[in-house]
Amino acid sequence: MKQNILLTPRGLGAYRKSLRLCFLPVVFGLLTLTGLAHAGIVASSTRLIMTENQQALSVILANTNDYPILVQTWIDEGAPDSTPEKANAPFIPLPAVFRLQPGAVQGLRVINKQDDTLRALPADRESVFWLNLYEIPPKNQQVSKADAHVAMAMNTQMKVFYRPSTLGVAPLWSTVAQQLRFTLIKQGNRYLLRCHNPSPYHASFGQITLVADGQHFPLTQEMDMMTPPLSQRDYPLNAPINASSPALLRIEFVLFDDDGTAIKHSATVSR
Repeated sequence: MKQNILLTPRGLGAYRKSLRLCFLPVVFGLLTLTGLAHAGIVASSTRLIMTENQQALSVILANTNDYPILVQTWIDEGAPDSTPEKANAPFIPLPAVFRLQPGAVQGLRVINKQDDTLRALPADRESVFWLNLYEIPPKNQQVSKADAHVAMAMNTQMKVFYRPSTLGVAPLWSTVAQQLRFTLIKQGNRYLLRCHNPSPYHASFGQITLVADGQHFPLTQEMDMMTPPLSQRDYPLNAPINASSPALLRIEFVLFDDDGTAIKHSATVSR
């Protein structure tokens, strides 16, 4: 799940013109300081899985803020600058716009449109889309229009996996973890960890740590740590290592299953 913070001038009328906020020029920033900001929307699951013949699925949303919010929803391919107008996905969330009072809950249905976009997806692997939950706080009526106060709107993105019927039943994630292959690659003066994923499922990682000579080297944590199915991805290392050491290299990693449960695994690393 990804969370993007959008900073918009209060003078835009963050609440009154909320439906237009996605299309107005904004300053986009990722605030990484713990406790500085957090999403007020909490979902009943961290990911959604839609099968080919499934017509719809549901998720429950709760507003943990102490103020009402306006929520706009859409599904896209994950671009950070996406808007509902640009979205092109075979699924549509309903309702598209709703108001949520403090402490209130709202059911959201994701509809499978079963259109040409869906039929054009690969039949031999999963595809992934992102459900956007764009929450807009109310305008503070006590703040002067001339005040340069800043309002924060938070966009939380949830993964929506599409599984064609050719893949059969849900994967055994311990088997998927065993299929992953890791290689240490030198690129200029730095090293990358290459993950090859021969399975038809997305490998969604939590933290990945390289272990060499008893030392632990956490890999750079990114907003999205997935390796696509039947593909590979390179992950940069945070610190230099002695790759010429004869010691066995291995990694420790967390892989998320269908329920979003973090399961720890380990594997050897080739050079």
